[in-house]
Amino acid sequence: MDEEQLRQMAAQALAQGWEVFEHQQGGRLAGIAILRGTEFHCQLAHGFRLRRAEMREFLRPLFNRHGCLTTRVAHTDVRNQRFNRAFGFEKTWSDEQWHYYVLTTLPFEKADQGKEHRCQLLPQ
Repeated sequence: MDEEQLRQMAAQALAQGWEVFEHQQGGRLAGIAILRGTEFHCQLAHGFRLRRAEMREFLRPLFNRHGCLTTRVAHTDVRNQRFNRAFGFEKTWSDEQWHYYVLTTLPFEKADQGKEHRCQLLPQ
């Protein structure tokens, strides 16, 4: 996906009621994240990579809104299922079309090891 395709994706997401967050690298659009409530999805432009620390800092303000993020992935999208697990999302349930995931701790956070982060949507 190139930068123009990302911009088109962002415009479609805005029209559907999602918030859109851009990530720039070297003055170019490297990726976008979309958020509606706690539901989160992201996409990088071809040729860009995010370091773990960069991804964590990009996610921090989105994550801190509710203390968690959720996402869903189609049953057939094995690559994104692996990405979600590697990223720290935990599978919560599935229906006939989607697997649903929750991220209850900010990923790759060495400074917060040992501290408890609770999703504000989960029972205390």
